[in-house]
Amino acid sequence: MRSTFSLSVAPDWLLEQMKPEWSKRYQSRFSDFRLPKSEKSRRELAEEIGADGRYLLEKVYASTDYSWLQELPAIERVRCIWIQHYHGSRARTYMEKRSSIASISSAYSIAL
Repeated sequence: MRSTFSLSVAPDWLLEQMKPEWSKRYQSRFSDFRLPKSEKSRRELAEEIGADGRYLLEKVYASTDYSWLQELPAIERVRCIWIQHYHGSRARTYMEKRSSIASISSAYSIAL
């Protein structure tokens, strides 16, 4: 999500789509020290991030004025990651993700 927010091609559109809590959640990169300590809290955070990404992708693909956003590499990265890490409305478990042929761990780790 954070890599998508660094888009400078349609900042006004992106600001219109952002929810207020996103600025705090995505202001810096996630690392283990920022993640919640308990498994339950980590799962809840994963579910929130999944819902955020799904919401943003739905907005991108529903936009008629900004349909060209669908072709941006940053949006394609988010789409690929969400397909891999989220199935339906829930975060996939480690074992489910492990079965993926090509694992994408971060939007920063792939180039399209």
